[in-house]
Amino acid sequence: MGKTGCYDTVVFECPKCGEDIVAQSESGSGTSAKYYIDAVPIDVAQDINRHAPFQCKKCLNSCMLGGIPSQTTVKVSLVVLEL
Repeated sequence: MGKTGCYDTVVFECPKCGEDIVAQSESGSGTSAKYYIDAVPIDVAQDINRHAPFQCKKCLNSCMLGGIPSQTTVKVSLVVLEL
């Protein structure tokens, strides 16, 4: 049975205005863990763009996360890509 209601989140800044944007992942611990783009578990990173593009609530800029590797690592640093 799959997880319900518990998502891990990745917080990153809008590349245009610096406002925090929060993206959710269904992968990972499923314990509502919070990560920042400089230290994201690989399984969370690989699932993070499922709702991309993300829109900044402050300036309405659209972006997505990049630098997501396909190989297995412990943690990865992501980059924000402006669309």
